[in-house]
Amino acid sequence: MRKIKRMIDYSSYTDQQLITLLKEGDHTAYAQLYDRYFQLLFVYAFKRLRDEAEAKDVVQDFFTVLWVKRDTLNFNSAISAYCFTAINNRIIDLFLHKQVTDKYRGSISFPTQQEEANTDHLVREKQLMAFIDKEIEALPAKMRKIFELSR
Repeated sequence: MRKIKRMIDYSSYTDQQLITLLKEGDHTAYAQLYDRYFQLLFVYAFKRLRDEAEAKDVVQDFFTVLWVKRDTLNFNSAISAYCFTAINNRIIDLFLHKQVTDKYRGSISFPTQQEEANTDHLVREKQLMAFIDKEIEALPAKMRKIFELSR
């Protein structure tokens, strides 16, 4: 006789019950937490970041870490407080990373078109001088001597 698996309605579970199931590796409890908090966290992140893709990335990253570290996480307060604090910390980290990136981007200088033209001119001049010297060396000895004296 086959056992019929009963459908459990996780939407009626409290956050604490879902956390307990999450720590045990229950995918459905994780999905319920995701469904319960994703939109709220996304709106919060979007208001702070003003970038939809970055906000979505921050929230997705949070939920990925929540699953990966589920068995080591300790929730001393409500899961909602934990989620918003974690998202806030990720946003701060993102802002700090952008500041560092902007600082280093500002310190790197790229050549202007004029500088590129000057560099190209110098390279071509050097190549031309090397070619002329090579051709002078290829002249017969007397011709080379006359040429060098005339210059």
